[in-house]
Amino acid sequence: MTVDYEVYAEKHPYFQTATYPPLYEALVRNTSGTFLEVGCGDGNQLQHFLQTGSLSAFNRILATDISRTRVARIETNVPAVKAFVADAAALPVESESIDVLFSNQVIEHVDDDSAMAREIFRVLKPGGMSLVGSVVKGKGAWYFYRCRGAWRLDPTHVREYTTAAAYRNVFEEVGFEVKSTESEDVVFPLRDLMLRLTFRMAIGPFRRAVDSASFRDLSMRLPPLGIPIPRYEFVYALLEKPKHSGGGG
Repeated sequence: MTVDYEVYAEKHPYFQTATYPPLYEALVRNTSGTFLEVGCGDGNQLQHFLQTGSLSAFNRILATDISRTRVARIETNVPAVKAFVADAAALPVESESIDVLFSNQVIEHVDDDSAMAREIFRVLKPGGMSLVGSVVKGKGAWYFYRCRGAWRLDPTHVREYTTAAAYRNVFEEVGFEVKSTESEDVVFPLRDLMLRLTFRMAIGPFRRAVDSASFRDLSMRLPPLGIPIPRYEFVYALLEKPKHSGGGG
């Protein structure tokens, strides 16, 4: 399955309620410098980080996404961030220039997860930290999307990890020290589905209003509604690049 990410971004804007994912506070504690989010979508998560002040110690905040449509939304909705189009496995970022890197629900979409892990390793400074989130599909888990002949949680997932240990191994193999991993339940987002349907049915000026920063801000204030999806978990790995590293992979 080949995904046209521009078409997908146009049809599927993100309205998720942004929160602090597990291990996020450990990621940004006592850190500063340059912060990069890889695969930032429409910027909901970054907007939350900025509004709550958790990035106040950073003097440079960068964001990338593979979709020009999503980057344009970030430039409109989160103007404090420098956003640019990039492939997560080929970042146009100088080696050892990033202090902290965050990426959530991206690595399962790329063709080569090891390549993305190596790229994260490359751009981080020695001693730099990263938090990377993905999904673990437990034994017997099922969801109604199909991709590459398998049932998936998302129609654009290339893979879904079967254990947290398998996920850790992706990063350990390229040279990271995995400081910790944590998981949380996956919840079917009823509220966000309703917001997406509102967007899909809207036309003309009303559609532009639904895609505006003010509507997104309002949507994130609404109470989240959702149903847990059995045997699926989101998994997060807190990573450190060794201070005396000879390179990853």
